[in-house]
Amino acid sequence: MFADADGRAHGRVYEDAGDGFAHLAGEFRETRIEARTEAGEVLFDVEGRGRFVAPERRRVVYAHAP
Repeated sequence: MFADADGRAHGRVYEDAGDGFAHLAGEFRETRIEARTEAGEVLFDVEGRGRFVAPERRRVVYAHAP
């Protein structure tokens, strides 16, 4: 994610099973990620919505501040 001049960034991640057509029946997940800088730190807000349950895994987000 690349922050703007105000130190803010946002994006979305879409996930589904990757095969078949279950996404047409609502089996997907969309995750919203927002980042902001405060007092020299990068803070993240993450909110996921949807019926698809993603497998357990590590997620890495790289934030590039101005």
